[in-house]
Amino acid sequence: LDPDGAAAADGKLRVGDRIVKVNNDWILCHSHALFLLNDILESNPAGDLTITRNEPLPDRPDIEAMTDRQVEGLVFEHLGMRIRIDADAGWGRAQALEILEPRFKPAAPK
Repeated sequence: LDPDGAAAADGKLRVGDRIVKVNNDWILCHSHALFLLNDILESNPAGDLTITRNEPLPDRPDIEAMTDRQVEGLVFEHLGMRIRIDADAGWGRAQALEILEPRFKPAAPK
């Protein structure tokens, strides 16, 4: 939050608030968020933002035990992105897991 920016002047947003949707698209993945925000600023500066405050992160599921299709579904559910895990023509499993990690509480030590 830029202290000299419009959002700070408005007073509704606070440090720690999270933008979770832009124009109804989930953006919890940082690179996806930047893409959408840049797209909005270029085409429609009056975009619709969904903000959360004090929302705890959900517990981390046992992602390693999931099938590739289950991981694809989890990415869509939590990040609004449709991906295909396919070593030859899509995302790698490690890449999908990397973008999912920030969406959950850290895994409990075993």
